[in-house]
Amino acid sequence: MAYEVVGVTPPGAGSFRNQQLHPSLDMGGPIDVFMPIRFTPWQLQSDLADEFVGIARLKPGITLGQARAELDSTLTSIPEYQAAFAILKVRVDLQELQAVVVRDARSGLLLLLLSVGLVLLIACVNVANLSLVRSTQRVRELAVRVALGASRGALIRYSLAESFLVAVAGTITGSILSRWITDVALSRAPILPRADEIAADTVVLCFAIAICILTTILFGTLPAWRASRVDPMEALSAGSRGNTDSSRGGRIRASLIAAEVALGAVLVIGSGLLLRSFHQVMNVPRGFDGHDVLISLLKLPTDRYPWVEKQASFFRRLRDDLSSVPGVLQVPANTRPPRLDEAIYPVFEEDSAKPLNELTSASWPNVSSNYFDVMKIPVRAGRLFRDEGETDKVAVVSESAARRMWPGQDPIGKRVRKSIEAADDYSRVVGVVGDVLSSALDRVSTPAVYRPYTQRGGRPSAAYVVIEASVPPAALATPFRKAITRLDPDVPVLELLPMPAVIAGSVQMRRFQTWLLTAFALVAVLLAAIGIYGIVAYSIVQRRKEIGIRVALGANPKKVSQFVFRNGLAPVVCGLVAGLVAALLFSRLLASLLFSGECIRPVTFLVTPLLLVLAASVPCWLIARKASRIHPIDALRTE
Repeated sequence: MAYEVVGVTPPGAGSFRNQQLHPSLDMGGPIDVFMPIRFTPWQLQSDLADEFVGIARLKPGITLGQARAELDSTLTSIPEYQAAFAILKVRVDLQELQAVVVRDARSGLLLLLLSVGLVLLIACVNVANLSLVRSTQRVRELAVRVALGASRGALIRYSLAESFLVAVAGTITGSILSRWITDVALSRAPILPRADEIAADTVVLCFAIAICILTTILFGTLPAWRASRVDPMEALSAGSRGNTDSSRGGRIRASLIAAEVALGAVLVIGSGLLLRSFHQVMNVPRGFDGHDVLISLLKLPTDRYPWVEKQASFFRRLRDDLSSVPGVLQVPANTRPPRLDEAIYPVFEEDSAKPLNELTSASWPNVSSNYFDVMKIPVRAGRLFRDEGETDKVAVVSESAARRMWPGQDPIGKRVRKSIEAADDYSRVVGVVGDVLSSALDRVSTPAVYRPYTQRGGRPSAAYVVIEASVPPAALATPFRKAITRLDPDVPVLELLPMPAVIAGSVQMRRFQTWLLTAFALVAVLLAAIGIYGIVAYSIVQRRKEIGIRVALGANPKKVSQFVFRNGLAPVVCGLVAGLVAALLFSRLLASLLFSGECIRPVTFLVTPLLLVLAASVPCWLIARKASRIHPIDALRTE
């Protein structure tokens, strides 16, 4: 059927639908073409219109709560709605479009924002600590400036100006690198709503400049304030003795190191929790074996295939054609495999007096008899149906469906029907098969009622071709394309994908969140290691003369090395303890992202911080090793 194009929408107008699977397999992806609603023959004959969603814009000054109240008042005045509510016990509700669009991506975006904030704090603490070191080293210079008449305000402005120069240089470098980093992140990210608008544009640059100014003021003030409190006489006399540090300055730097380690511990532990959760997800029992299985989505033109019988005929011929291709083992006809969302409908049991809202809801896949063999789904009881030889309507139910509908009973021989079918259109249960994760690895299995694809009624829809093959997808791409073209040149041919890729697509958001937090945790560890190295190295320089005297008086270099190592790790241990406490609170925020929802895992909280201890031990060991080799003559030569 040909359509006349009457308008063009702006970019992204159809991107409000969430896409969770591979683009070649997802029927709920972004919308490219808008058409006026025209009811199909099946819809005109159906009593239900449950697939239509209304979109409305609130009037100015009207809140969402007021709109909900008005809608509820209007609907309750309709007798048909009152009757439906008496049975279904549900109400029509309004939701904000933005909340619906970002529903699946919201937690990941919040996690990104929190991770960026923590890394920014660690970087700021690092810079503040190094600025303190620099101001301490330059205390004699600042004392001379004060002695020559420099005011406190002038010193503060001078110190802040240096901090601004460093911050501006970092902002410019970060802005240049942001394009590359954004491209790398988006290449690993799942399909996000409005992803085409993610870019390092002018708004992002202005935000980065504002953050630069704010962080410089917040974390550059402490070094500037300390520099302005220089006592010229004390500083110059201390400088003549070669000692310009103070115990108070050392405590401040140690406190900043502890804060840096604590923030890093939060990210590292959060990353460990997500990594462990992702490992559990990928190893959860699936109920089927997807190895050597290929899958593709076919969308038959509805004007040429208006009824399911025509679709079934097309897939039968396609199955026969593909079965002769070398490398193809089996081809189930016209089916919908695991990992792809099924429509969920209530299951009516014959002679059941349960109200509709208490009935078991299940997916209703229509499959061929060899589908269970291809997917390695075990038969628990009864038998499987036959594709062509079944005269009566039959069904095979999953274990969870049998337990929920007939607890403690034999399900074989029971009769069920879908909620949208005629009141006497029941299918007899002839077998029970194992449960299958039918939507995503991180969700519970959905009860299923399988029926022969030859007995499917109702509307036509897109269907999936499932192929069990002993060759890779590339070897079957050309034969697959030719087979479809021979049957109908107008049917679009999409990509053949291995089933493991489809499985991976169902957890792409969880994988992205784990990768993202792990990347930020590694950056935090690197920043903490750099900061610890700088501070410990500076403390050794300040105590160089003391160490030389100790060695000259007979101190064992090994003891000196241990002394330096312990002093360097002391603030790290304190920060790690504080980080563990903060991580307990942070992990509760991650509970919704964890597979089992368990946020306190002793193994993760004990093993993961060892990464921080190791990262801190390396610079401390390097400096301690260097300190043990200080020669007394070199250390005292400055006297």
